[in-house]
Amino acid sequence: MRILILTVVATILAANTCPAQVVMLPTFDTFQYSGSVLVPDGGSAHLGSIGRSAESSRNSGWGSRSTGRSISRGTMSAHVQIIDLAEMDRQLLGAEPAEFLRQQKAKENAAAKVVPPKPIDPVEAAKQLVRDARRCVQEGHLKAADYYYRRAIGELPSDLAAIAQREYDRFGQQRHLLARRQMQP
Repeated sequence: MRILILTVVATILAANTCPAQVVMLPTFDTFQYSGSVLVPDGGSAHLGSIGRSAESSRNSGWGSRSTGRSISRGTMSAHVQIIDLAEMDRQLLGAEPAEFLRQQKAKENAAAKVVPPKPIDPVEAAKQLVRDARRCVQEGHLKAADYYYRRAIGELPSDLAAIAQREYDRFGQQRHLLARRQMQP
């Protein structure tokens, strides 16, 4: 309790001895620019500006007068300096310009080379169709399985097509049996 009373007394004394203070807070205004400009290397361009001013005056009844004034200005500009990192590298490494450019282009070409995909083996593609048909049978997608079997049989070599045909025939028999069971009450 003593600490609280002491704190209150100290605060009152400090408030009486401090003169009034004015704190000015900054204000921010924004404006936008939309457009494009061409600016040369090392150059600058003035994109736009905005200016504002305000003035007020107040007379009191006892012959005193107060005046306030506010002036603000905002400017937008672009200053351009192009930094050619490749040229800086050339100068630092001490290479001749033509030789350096040849090396750079060789590096870029090597990085840009795309390895062409391996050609698809038609037999492997047809075998994949049979695997897809089997998966569809297991998942119960019988129409999709029928489609995959028919495509595979048409694309496989004759010896493999005969094997796929026998599998397809077994699938057809299973399909008919399943359809009959579903029709029975």
